[in-house]
Amino acid sequence: MTVDFKGRPPAEAVDYLRRKVVGGRFSFNWRDVWRAEHLIAFVVAKAMTRDLLLDIHGGLLKALDEGWSRDRFIAELTPLLQAKGWWGKQRMTDPLTGKAVLAQLGSPRRLQTIFDVNMRMAHSAGRWERLMRSASDRPFLVYKHTPQANPREQHQAWDGITLPVTHPFWATHWTPNGWNCKCYTLSLRRAERVTPEDELRARGVYRTQGYRNRRTGETMQVPFGID
Repeated sequence: MTVDFKGRPPAEAVDYLRRKVVGGRFSFNWRDVWRAEHLIAFVVAKAMTRDLLLDIHGGLLKALDEGWSRDRFIAELTPLLQAKGWWGKQRMTDPLTGKAVLAQLGSPRRLQTIFDVNMRMAHSAGRWERLMRSASDRPFLVYKHTPQANPREQHQAWDGITLPVTHPFWATHWTPNGWNCKCYTLSLRRAERVTPEDELRARGVYRTQGYRNRRTGETMQVPFGID
């Protein structure tokens, strides 16, 4: 199972994207906005004005609500962003360092990434809401890895993990778990076998690695295998 962005989307996915605050937070670099902030704020790196964010957010909402393809989203947004000068590479001042840098603004590739990330996260958030509502009837979840030519080995190791929806594993490993990650999660009415704790440890579920945010200097331990 992979996320299909075509057709009528679940209402929860649209609501997730619509609820995001546009223009209350800006990001020059993707590292500037962290963790739970993404649940509230809609940001696009180097889109530093509210009108630009409104254009991109509005395009994503229409794409999600009306079932636009990625190509149509790019075609619709390109002339709008070009007319506002947010296109190609331009010199900008990094507000954190005060230094001028050559920044990549709008491009077909950037719009593709913006589309893919936001569509996948909206569908994922909507699916989580639906599963929480049905948890009493379908109380188990299964982690599923989609076969790929160049798979993430750690994600492969999590394939088939079956746990109650209340297990803390899902708070850190709910799919997707990285750039272009195609992993997904299934719900079950009953589980033939729940993955035991010793097997979770053997599969690297509790393994962590140090991470330092080069923008803020903040350091932390994060789950291994999650971007």
